[in-house]
Amino acid sequence: MSRTNYGYLLIILALILLLTACGPGPKSGNRYEKDILNTLSPRYNLQFKVVERTGVTNKDGYEKLILSPINDPNIKFFASSIYAKSYYSIFRSEQHQESYLDGLFFAYAPSLYARHLNFKFPSDYFSETLKYGEIYKSTYERDGTAPYIIDGVTEKDFIPLSKDFYEIIKEFYPHRPPSPNLVNQLGSTIELPYRFEGSTKLQLIRHNFASAEPYDSYEIYRQFVSSYEQMKEGNE
Repeated sequence: MSRTNYGYLLIILALILLLTACGPGPKSGNRYEKDILNTLSPRYNLQFKVVERTGVTNKDGYEKLILSPINDPNIKFFASSIYAKSYYSIFRSEQHQESYLDGLFFAYAPSLYARHLNFKFPSDYFSETLKYGEIYKSTYERDGTAPYIIDGVTEKDFIPLSKDFYEIIKEFYPHRPPSPNLVNQLGSTIELPYRFEGSTKLQLIRHNFASAEPYDSYEIYRQFVSSYEQMKEGNE
């Protein structure tokens, strides 16, 4: 065998080994759970535990687990693996899909909305979300019947609602994860949904969870005004 052919053979063998290493691992069981927990722990600088094995699988055949941070059992969220290409690779590989920040929102939003907005969530909203699929959907993906949207907002509501949303965002902060890398995480933004009167489009008040608390309610007010002006201009 020539050196050239031998070199080609080594390249082919290396590719086979690479593809094998990137292949799917176990789709349920202790090793599968440990792999997910070991990934999430450094991501959020928290320890998690599996609180429920649902027995239900996602489209790639991986079991959907319900997890909770050990230091805060009020928060429950979905986690599972998927087998897909990442944005920086041409190969498919095993990745983890989770909704911790959404779980945090749903754990504390009901009491905060009730206190500041006199707005009532369903008594067990976590169970209600099970019908939406393998993980919580982000607020902007939910349909118009989601029960935590503030509907019918008008210009006269901007100031009082800005103050209420400001207080709600502030009270989420003691519960945010201590990760120093939170700013780099997809989904690290608190999103409070609402709709303007006469509009069907879902709007969001956003605040990056990794940054400092909003200085005052004016930061929220500016978002209301900007979105309202875009709506009037037809740029929803």
